[in-house]
Amino acid sequence: MKTIKSILGLIIGIVLLATCATSGNLSTISLHEAIERSAERISGELPKGSRVAIVAFTSTNDNLSDYIMEELTGALFDRGIEVADRQNLEYVFQELNFQISGMVSDDTAKSVGRFLAADMVITGDLTDLNSLFRYRTSAINVETAVRASVTRQDVNADNTTRRMLATITNQQSTTRTTRYGVSENIMPQTAGAFLDRGIMFASRGQYNKAIADFDNSVSMNPNIKAVNTLRENLEARIFEGNGHSYRVINQSISWTDARRYAEERGGYLATITSRDEQAFIENLLTRDGNRIFYWIGGYCSNDRIWRWITGEPLSFTNWMPGEPNNSGNREDRLQILRVPHPDASTSRLGQWNDGYDEFNIYTDTYLSNLGFIIEWSN
Repeated sequence: MKTIKSILGLIIGIVLLATCATSGNLSTISLHEAIERSAERISGELPKGSRVAIVAFTSTNDNLSDYIMEELTGALFDRGIEVADRQNLEYVFQELNFQISGMVSDDTAKSVGRFLAADMVITGDLTDLNSLFRYRTSAINVETAVRASVTRQDVNADNTTRRMLATITNQQSTTRTTRYGVSENIMPQTAGAFLDRGIMFASRGQYNKAIADFDNSVSMNPNIKAVNTLRENLEARIFEGNGHSYRVINQSISWTDARRYAEERGGYLATITSRDEQAFIENLLTRDGNRIFYWIGGYCSNDRIWRWITGEPLSFTNWMPGEPNNSGNREDRLQILRVPHPDASTSRLGQWNDGYDEFNIYTDTYLSNLGFIIEWSN
C-alpha cells in the first residue's frame, strides 16, 4: 500500500511540474498587473494631485520601454497623480548636460525631478530571466532623497506574453508619442502642465511662447525653482539682431544627421551672416558648450564654393588661418570652434574650419568633441 501511495505521489508531482513548465510559474502575474500594482504602491506614498516624473525604464528595446512608461503613466493618472511629460526628457537631459542612456543614477534622477518640479522620480527595468520576467520600479522622494518605495514583480514569460512583447518590440516608430502629454492647443490647468508645455515650446525653438508658459507656471506655484533657470537660458539664446532663437547641442553626430535633427524640430543648422551674429554665437558657445567643434549650416560642393543651407549669401566669414584647406580632398562641411583647435595652437574661439561629413573616419577623441548649433527663425 505504501508503495502504491509513493508511486501515486510521484505521478502527481510530475504532473504539477509539467503544468508549471507549460503554463508558467504559479507565482507570476501579467505585465499589466505588475504595472498596476507598482502604480498603486507609488500613488499610495503621495497625496492626490502630486506630480511625479518617470525618468527612465530599461528593457531589451526602446519601444518596449516606451510602452511600459506609457502604461505606467496612465495607471498613475487614473489614481490622481500628475506625471511630467516624458517627451521633454531629452531636452531636460541636454539642459543639465547629462548623457541620455538607459541606466540613470539616483543623483541624476533627482536632478531631473527637481528640474521638472516633481515630488517623486521613478525609474525601473524589465529583465528577461528566461523562465520569467523581473519587473522592478524604484520611487525616490525628490525633496528628502529617500527611496519611498520599491516594487518587484515576477511576470509571466509564457508564449503569449513573449509574442505580445515581440510585437511591441518590432513596431516601427519614427517618433515617440504619448496620450498623456501636453498640447499647444489645450490650455494647461496646473503649474506643472504649464512647465511641461513651456519645455515643449523651448525644444521647438519657440522661446517667447515658452517664456510665457514659464511665467504662468511660476505665478501658480512660486516654488518651481527651475523656471527661473529655464527662462534665463532662453533669454540668453535669442539674438536681438534678427530675433532668431539658437541652441547649442552637445551631441556627437555627423553634419548630415545634425541637419536632420534640426529640421525635425522646425529649425536648421545655424548660419552666421554678420560680425554681431558671430559674437553672439561665440558667447553662446562659451555659455552652453562643452565640445571643441560645432557643426553650423555651411557646406560646399565639387565647385568648392561655400554656401549656407538657407540660401543666404556666405559673404561674412571667420576662417582659421589656412582654412578651408580641404584636407584629404573631402572636407566640405562647416565647423565653428568653441576652444582652440588641438592641431592649431594659434586658433581661437569662434574661428571656422572645414570638416568631413563621413562620420566613420573620425578618431574616438575627435568624435567625443563634436556638437552642433540649431537656429530657428520663428
